[in-house]
Order: sequence, then C-alpha cells, then structure tokens
Amino acid sequence: MAIGDDFAIDYINKRIYSTGATVYSVNALYTYLMDTFDEQGAMDDTVPMSAQTPTAFTIINGWFIDDVTTNYLNGGAIATSGYSGSINIVQLASGWTNCVVGDLGNQVNVGGVATGSLLAYNNITGKWWVRTAGTIPNASSVAIAGGTGAGSASGDSVTGEELYPNVYTLGTIVSDAKVYLVQNGAKITPDWWGTGHVDLLVKTTEAGVEIDAGNVTILARNYTDIYDNYLIDLSAGGRNAVPLATADDLNNQTAVTGSANYIDKIRVVFTNAQLNYVSGSGNAPAVGKVLYDSGSKATGFLLSVGLGGSGSFTLGNVSGSFVANNIIQILSELNFKNQTVQYSLNQWVSGSTSLASGSLWKVEQVTTGSNGILYLANVTGTFQDNETLKGSVTGSSTSTGSLSSSTFIATGSAFSIIRNINKDLDNAAGIRPYDVVIDLNGRTVAQLYEYCKTLNRRTSDFKMYPVIDSTISPIDGEQYVTASGSYAPVKASPLGSFAGGVFFGARGVWIEDMASADVQKYSLTDSLGVIQNPPNLQSFTVSAVEVGDRILICLTTGDNYTINRSQYVATGSGSGVQYIGVTGSGIPPLPSDTPSLGVIRVRYNVDAENEGEDIYSYSAIDKTNGIFTLSGSTTTNRAYTANDRVYVPYMDKVAGSSAESVTVTYASPRYVVCKVRKAGIIPFQTKGQYTSTGYSVAAIRTEDTIY
Repeated sequence: MAIGDDFAIDYINKRIYSTGATVYSVNALYTYLMDTFDEQGAMDDTVPMSAQTPTAFTIINGWFIDDVTTNYLNGGAIATSGYSGSINIVQLASGWTNCVVGDLGNQVNVGGVATGSLLAYNNITGKWWVRTAGTIPNASSVAIAGGTGAGSASGDSVTGEELYPNVYTLGTIVSDAKVYLVQNGAKITPDWWGTGHVDLLVKTTEAGVEIDAGNVTILARNYTDIYDNYLIDLSAGGRNAVPLATADDLNNQTAVTGSANYIDKIRVVFTNAQLNYVSGSGNAPAVGKVLYDSGSKATGFLLSVGLGGSGSFTLGNVSGSFVANNIIQILSELNFKNQTVQYSLNQWVSGSTSLASGSLWKVEQVTTGSNGILYLANVTGTFQDNETLKGSVTGSSTSTGSLSSSTFIATGSAFSIIRNINKDLDNAAGIRPYDVVIDLNGRTVAQLYEYCKTLNRRTSDFKMYPVIDSTISPIDGEQYVTASGSYAPVKASPLGSFAGGVFFGARGVWIEDMASADVQKYSLTDSLGVIQNPPNLQSFTVSAVEVGDRILICLTTGDNYTINRSQYVATGSGSGVQYIGVTGSGIPPLPSDTPSLGVIRVRYNVDAENEGEDIYSYSAIDKTNGIFTLSGSTTTNRAYTANDRVYVPYMDKVAGSSAESVTVTYASPRYVVCKVRKAGIIPFQTKGQYTSTGYSVAAIRTEDTIY
C-alpha cells in the first residue's frame, strides 16, 4: 500500500492528516508531498514541508499537521514554522461537548461570531486548534458552526510553534516487552505502538511552550522481566536513540496475581511528614497503623510514634494535609481477599451478613491482586470473618479475620513535610537517614523483590509517595524511578534489585522484619548514598523442648548461674502508661543485642520486704532513648522511679514447638543462664556463653517421678 492511500491533503484548510493505520517514515511523507506538489494542479499551492536533513523536517507556509497524524510517522523529527500568530489553541472548561470528525474544517463561532476553521481537536484534554490570528478570550462561548463540538474557553487561547522530536530504542529487549513513555508526570496515552522496540514522534513543545524542558522517560517494565528506563532530553528535536536492555528475570517468576497478594503482609511506606499532637488518650498508637484527620480527611501511615499524652508522629504515604487543632484518630483495619471489583474512596462499605458498615478513607489494593486492606472510619456493628464486603459505589470482596480498631484520640498541632526517617541497623554506623520504609512482616526477601516488581510493573497504578522539592508527590508505580531526583536509579527494579539470594535496596530504601532466615540476606544504601550492610545477627536457640515448656535465657553477673536482675535503672514514668524507660552506665543507647521484641521485667521496692516484680511484653524498642513500648493495650501497673531495677531476658516464653530461637545483633560475648521448666519434669538449667556464632543448647527433659 502506498503512503497516498493512508495520508490525505486538505487544500482548503491546509491540513495534512492520516486516514489509515500504517506507519511511514517522515522522509516518506516528505517525498510523497514533494511528488504531489510538483504536479500541474498543485503548482498554485504553497509547499507544505521542507527538509533540513534526511531526518529533520519542518511544516511551513501555514500548513498544519495534527498530533494523531504524527502517531503514524517515524524515522525523523518535525518542527513547525508559521503556527505562531495564525493558529491558536483553545483549552475548554470542564463540561464541553465532544467534537466529531465532521466538525473538522468548519468555522468556530466565538460568542456567535465566525472566527476561524477547526483544524484539530482532542476530546480527552478538551483542546481545539483553530486557524485564527486573533486571541480567543477567556470564558468565551465556542461552538462549531453547523457541527457538534461546543464549550467555554478556560483562559485565553495561546499560539506558537510546535516540535515533534523522533525517539527510537536500541539494545536487546524481550520481544513481547511493551515500551511506554512518561512526560511531565503523566504516561503518554494512548500507546498506539506495538511491542518490542519503538520508533515514534513525541511532542515536546506546544504553542511555543516546552513541555517539562523537553524531558521524556522511556520505560520497559514487563513483569517477570528485568526492568529498564532511560531519561532523555528531547528539547533539541531531531532523531534520538535510547538504549534499553531487558531480559527474563529468573528471580521473578511468580504470577503477578500471586505476588500482588503479598500486600496483606508487606508495607511500602515513603517518609513524608512530622505531626505533633497534644492531649492524646485511649490506646497507644502503634507503628504501621493509619492515622487520619477527622476534619481534613488526610491520612498517613505511622512510621514512628511519640509517647505519653503528647508528642509527635513520623508519617508516611500521606494523602492530604493535617490541620492544627483537628481531631486525629486511628483508622480501623479490615483485611479482605477474593476481590472481584476494586474499591473507590469516600464511600460506605458494608458486610452482607453482619450488616456492619464503615466509611472507606484509605484502601491498599493492587490492580491485579485479590487481597488487600480497607481502612475505615465511623464503624458501626461487628464485621464477620469470611463475609462479603460491598462498597456503596464500587468494590466487592470477602473479609478475612476480624476488624482491628483503636481508641486512640488526640488533637493535632504542627504539621511539616520531611523526607527522611532515621534508622539504626546496629552495624556500628549509628543512625542513618532513609526515605522509604518497607516492613516485610515475616516475608522473605525473595518475596519482597517480586512484590516490588509487581508495584512498579507497567500498568501498575499503586501509589508511591516520594517527597519532591518539599512537596508530597504521589505517582503511579509504573512511573516511579527513585525516591529523589538526585539519586541514581536502580533500573532493573526501582525499589531494589536481587542477586545471589540477596536483596540490594535502592538508595534510601530501608527494609525490616524479614523472615528469620533472611536477616543477613540484604544490603542497603542510606539516603546519603552510603552502603549499610547488616550486622552479625546470631540466635539464641533452645532445642529438645516440648510444647508448654517455659524457657528463660538471661544475662548473668559472670560465668555463673546468677541472673543480672539489675541490668538497668528505671527512669521516671507514671502508672497506666504504655512504655518503660531505662538508663544506666552508658545507657541509653541500649546494647545492640537487646531483642527487638520480647519480655521486660521490672523490680520495684528493691531489697525491701515487699519487693515485687512486674513482667510485661514489649513490641518495640527505641534503643537511642532507652524506651520499651509495651505490647497491645498493655499499660504499667504502677509508677517507676530510679529506685527500681529492670532486666530484659534474651528469651522468656512458653515453647510452641520442639525448638525456640530469638535472633539478635551480636555485640560482644555474653555469659548467660538457660532454664527450662514444666511441672512433672525435673527443672533444667545450664550456663554458657553467647558468642559471634550464637548460643545453642539442647534441654534435658527428665521425668520427675516424685511429682
């Protein structure tokens, strides 16, 4: 088929436009036009196109080519000369009536007065290209004479030249890879090209205004392939090569519908803001929960929490802005599975059996996944496990488990944007800044890698929340490249790569709470670009036990059986609070081998006849400040002072299997005592030393025949 069968010339309105679906080179279009305009019948018409090089061309003499037509051209760039002052672009206000093909070439009435012919339109963006030398004023009523399109101008019309550079890919990419482009924070749609390498024209200047300084990002992110992307400056026009390389990713072969469901465990949270609060009451807020402003309806994940009746939060993935003096609370959480229709926000979700309901303010879901979490406010009734959850507008799934809720309530105060959160890997590097916190909740680093690939694959609309120029800038996962524009991207997977069983976090990405077998299978790079490898993590392991055995492993005063029950001094804290503070010689900070969660024991009325001991479980520690956060809604039984003593066992639990272990950061050798007891079994104890290779003991269980 010849190019003349797919391109047409409108001599009256001086338009060149495509009528088919075949792609031709710009050089072929130029040749076709030169062949056409040297015919006798066209000798009285102006030539529409000139050539500067075999790959650089210009539309001239008042001729016009539209954006859709350039979709069917490749192999060269097009600039315009003569648009300025003769062609105006009108942006319509919302609510316009779409144009139809028959409107092209008709007069555009402005306030009822014919002003110029319609050369092109975009019904998605609401733009019209009109041949007129005069400006079409803001708020003007515009309509196609004898046609369909109509609307109102949103701002004065603009005029100027346009530029369509040519970009093409080279390198080795998987044949079914779908390359896509992102310009000025938006994916270029429709993506009219096929799979594999691309060769196409991209508009980078419109009405004399350059779009995002001519920058375009070209990406290839087919799930199960190694990803690649490339940022190119097209401001100079011309023909531009983009190197891309993709290949089958042997570490990413789980179906996307499966890896997407890791969402019920893995949390990816970008550090965004600090929020101070006063007059806090109810349950203590916990890391990982979602805070919301009942006035502005802003939401954000809790990355760190202040303690007591007032303090501050570090928030991530913030949507909206928290306002001073508004009431802040914790959203209730309801896990779901088997999603058949995605949920939208600002609607009511109800349980089909329980008839319980709640207002949906935030939802964690992946387009192709079926699992997720609903974050609800104003809940009434009691949701049931395994009941159908229906949104009043859209959304359908099945509940998993019961509703998790909190009674925390406070008044918000100062709100400020930040980008980093401080974390200590206990590797002797101290506190370091990070932009992104990923909580694996016991998942493996291999699963994390596939989940990251899911979030950043082509078509992913999962929201990322990087802070750009002190502004929270939500972006679809398929467009995300780095946490900061100054960071070198990890192109294979923007949140981190994977090789040899090790996850290598992208700059600014922190990971935590991975499967116990993976505690050294990662390497991080902090926000300052410094590589941070994990410390020597070793375990306390007790084997040859049975379910129900009580196990205690404690630090001793030396190579003996005497437990060091005065490990720390209690700092002042009131009764009924959800934390315990400690101090001592060189403390804080706490020793790096302090378990991240476990049991804390407090001796009160020390050495007095009425001495006692309170035992609490804790769920988090602040090693820098020497603070243990108690688990769940647990609060202190009494006020503690500097006269009280505190100690923290390495293991203090009832066996749930034949072996139990606790992993901590190795700091230096420790003398410990291990005790295993159960009524009916002769008590077992042994002393030993925890070293750089850990501590392991097999209990001896001998029946107590006298019991």
